[in-house]
Amino acid sequence: MSVLIKTVAVTFENGQTEDMPVHEIKLREYPVALKQVGDEFALVGLACRRAKTVIQDLTPASYEAVMAAVWQVNEHGFFSYARRQEKLGAERLSRMGPQAVEALGEAILKQQSSGSAPKPA
Repeated sequence: MSVLIKTVAVTFENGQTEDMPVHEIKLREYPVALKQVGDEFALVGLACRRAKTVIQDLTPASYEAVMAAVWQVNEHGFFSYARRQEKLGAERLSRMGPQAVEALGEAILKQQSSGSAPKPA
């Protein structure tokens, strides 16, 4: 069970209002959350236990309030983990040769265009 840290009063584009819970992201969810760092709506949805499409229906002011709460609730948990992973990735990348970096970049672009994960070699 995730820890409910904060509740944020939000308004949706259709005028509906509610109190949206913001949870601490669980350790077992970190790998999924890390993949969603580039998709902020999905990451906020994970922390709020809501679908990305629900998050995208918030008013901009409500979204910003929820995002601030997600950051506050997860700053010393998931976001600390994400910073460490980013640092490790940068260190690994700096040790790779130019050809390996180029191959990695091409694989990432191919993955993004196909929408699927690269297959192991």
